Amino acid sequence: MEYNQLAKAIHQDQINAGWYDDYRSDNTLILLIKSELFEAFEAYRKESKIKALGQKYLGLLLYMSQEDEALFIERFKNNVKDSFADELADTVIRLLDFAGYKKMNLWAKNERPILFDSLLPYLIALDLQLTKFYSEFSKDSISSIIFDIENLANLYKIDLEAHIKLKLAYNKTRGKRHGNKAV
Repeated sequence: MEYNQLAKAIHQDQINAGWYDDYRSDNTLILLIKSELFEAFEAYRKESKIKALGQKYLGLLLYMSQEDEALFIERFKNNVKDSFADELADTVIRLLDFAGYKKMNLWAKNERPILFDSLLPYLIALDLQLTKFYSEFSKDSISSIIFDIENLANLYKIDLEAHIKLKLAYNKTRGKRHGNKAV
């Protein structure tokens, strides 16, 4: 996945959706990233087993997003929204928006080793990395977190790229500030 182009596009989408009409501090943006990570953990806690959706179904949903918005929204809400995979995608989207906002160039290739073989150590490590953002962040730290999320998704056989595309398509159907959320 080409993260630098995607970061610019996501940030522009966020501007268009009204999220930058008012000033947003770095701390607010970091907290929003962390909130998505915690939502991923909550989704994991609620799912008895993480189910990865098949490539054919993900492809069909992406096709629906372009051809039949109403059906896409229904299927997305019923099968994807608020799932572990969806929340991981949201976390990456928030990270990419932050990188786009800061005009950072991210690493082009995942060079992070697979660190853990289960979810909790990854989530704890990701949370610690995000907490360090309050005092210092860089393109290296953002890239590192994104690649750790990629590795985590791969561990659970989740097509992260497809889920990011699906979430971005769904977000475009939601209107300005997703129903006028405050933050």
